[in-house]
Amino acid sequence: MQRATIMRGVEWALFFAATVYGHVAMKFAVDAHRRLVDAALSPWGVSAVAAWGASSLLWMSLLQRDTLFHATTVSSLRYALTVAAAYAVSRATPSWSQLAGAALVVAGVYLAGDG
Repeated sequence: MQRATIMRGVEWALFFAATVYGHVAMKFAVDAHRRLVDAALSPWGVSAVAAWGASSLLWMSLLQRDTLFHATTVSSLRYALTVAAAYAVSRATPSWSQLAGAALVVAGVYLAGDG
């Protein structure tokens, strides 16, 4: 494999990790604090915002080398990954319709991509 292909894969993995972490951390923040400002300024809230900032920088880097259509299509996988993270971290059990929706997102990414 070419070095550029490996680096692109690493970039995507970091983008997904930062994005999904941001969602999970923000959920922890709002569950622990009644007031939104307290949640936002808590360690979970601050780390969520920092993760989203990092994911934004990674997104810009990915867009430098890819089309908006392809990048947006691939980035849709974050929805399915967030469902998986919610289950793994909080044992929030997704409904059958949520699982079907996540599966449709994955299938859609496959179909819209290079196939």
